Amino acid sequence: ATFANRTNAAAAAWYPTPVRISQDFSVTFRYRHTNGADGMALVFQNAASPTAALGGAGGSLGYAGIAGPKVGYLVNIFGTPGTRFDTTGSTGNYNEVKALKDLEGTGNWITITLTYDAEAKTLTERIDPGYQLGRYEKTYENIDLVKLLGSSTATFGYTAASGWYGAKQEIQSLVFDSPAVPLPLDAAGSRGGWQLNGGVQRLAAGTLVIPDRTNTATSTWFERPVTTANFEASFVYEAQGSRPADGLAFVLQRSTAGLAAIGTSGNGLGYTGMPGPKVGLLFNIFDKPGVRLDTGGETGSFESVPWLVGGPVSVRLVHDSAAGTLTATLSRAGYAPFTKTWNVDLSTILGSQAFMGFTSGTGDLAATQTIRGFTFRDHGGIASDDRSAVNASPTVRLWSSFGSIGASGDEIAIRGVLEARAPNGSIHTNPPPAPAAAMVGGTRRDGMLVTNQRTLSVPLAAPGNRLVYSTNGGRTWRRTWRAAEGLNDVLVAQIDARGIRSAHTRHRFVLDTKKPAAASVTVLDRMGRTSRTGRLRVTGVERGSQVEYSVNGGAWGAVYTPVPGRMVVLVRQIDLAGNVSRTTRVPVFRVVAPSNGSQTTGGPATRRR
Repeated sequence: ATFANRTNAAAAAWYPTPVRISQDFSVTFRYRHTNGADGMALVFQNAASPTAALGGAGGSLGYAGIAGPKVGYLVNIFGTPGTRFDTTGSTGNYNEVKALKDLEGTGNWITITLTYDAEAKTLTERIDPGYQLGRYEKTYENIDLVKLLGSSTATFGYTAASGWYGAKQEIQSLVFDSPAVPLPLDAAGSRGGWQLNGGVQRLAAGTLVIPDRTNTATSTWFERPVTTANFEASFVYEAQGSRPADGLAFVLQRSTAGLAAIGTSGNGLGYTGMPGPKVGLLFNIFDKPGVRLDTGGETGSFESVPWLVGGPVSVRLVHDSAAGTLTATLSRAGYAPFTKTWNVDLSTILGSQAFMGFTSGTGDLAATQTIRGFTFRDHGGIASDDRSAVNASPTVRLWSSFGSIGASGDEIAIRGVLEARAPNGSIHTNPPPAPAAAMVGGTRRDGMLVTNQRTLSVPLAAPGNRLVYSTNGGRTWRRTWRAAEGLNDVLVAQIDARGIRSAHTRHRFVLDTKKPAAASVTVLDRMGRTSRTGRLRVTGVERGSQVEYSVNGGAWGAVYTPVPGRMVVLVRQIDLAGNVSRTTRVPVFRVVAPSNGSQTTGGPATRRR
């Protein structure tokens, strides 16, 4: 991406889906600039409108002036070039960096890497210009990103600015990545360890060992929740025994028991019987070895993998949240690999995060089971690759929990002047419009919409578009949503056929599906079966409800007008949400001399949308 050579300008490029900052991560990119001013910033922020955030021009670098929590890695190219990691929302006071000064006018690139250690709360900056003497490294202490930004996630991107002087600034080969989580953590800690339940398994030399014990159940959970969005997990599984049973499961769970969760022994595999939402890849080693994916807490039938027992089996899982799939690949030397893809929406079942681990079970027979070489990688960021591009122009792709950039068309939000090139793909600057949802209902005195509709009526801008919903402020999105009784707060966006997501609209309303009670109706000045005027008194009407009448089999209406002669009157009320009460049937009476106009008393004046 190129920030154009303009004077007195500021620009920003944001990745619209927040990235996780509560765990270790690294950011690497290449940077160069022409002579001029002022510089750029790599920013994490949680502004009210994060993809529209932009600070001031000149020395503000497009960073200072962004409203809301923010931190930034600042690169100054004016005067004495230097860098600084800022947590106060201000610029200036840079640390002089020789490699930046040497860069002026050369057309060369430098590589910048930022590495965040979530436990130590340090951020390390490394600048590599390609020659030893120009390398620069600095570590910033006491950087608690979660505390500074008020959340475990933040919107990530770049800002750049110029004042009286301009400069062309280019960013290339961006990679935002989180390291794999290793298994050999024998003790709990702020990085996360493992909790062992069941009393028989152990962690030793980077291996989870479940010994040959009968009638047992075990569970082993990583102590920090992991994403249910895009991830990869891999490990080597081995089961040995003369009559091996019953098996093991790789599990993601949101059990009410949390890290103490454990299921039943035997063919329950330590998985079934565990309370709460869970998803498991189950390995059966008894009788007919095989695997299955379960989302309902059952072991069920397995797909045959006859070589699952007796030797090391490499297991690789890939979850693609955009496609809604989980793919498992099992391989063992000398055998054809087994690969299976299941359709599964983990975020709907489990939410955005879950505890991850392994469970096992044995009955009257048992086996020694081991897990080693375990890694779990949350692809929670973005990456670009210029290796196959023309003239070193980066082709941008996504390495993320939430979809794809470039190849599948997901968007980067751009504010200000930004030039982008993608010779192997396409740059889209025309996302679909934000969806305009319509809901029928009434408005309370406080302005809150009340409705009895569980879904939004949202017209799509074009054929092939689809809707996505978020109930956590845009941190995660899902394809389906239904309102719950009571207060609802949902964001709605549409994604076009290219994969580009629109801006969202917010809908905050109360769902009320309870019917109001039937109204009470009394005929005034009634004498026996007759009434002189036919006037009615209606009571028991809810605040804001509308009363409707049907006279002598006629259509329902909000105005009641008595007529001479026999009167068959039905009365009902419709509350703000649109719920219709049971009908009250007024005892038949005759009107002698009705007055003109509506003749009711006792019901409140109402109005519905």
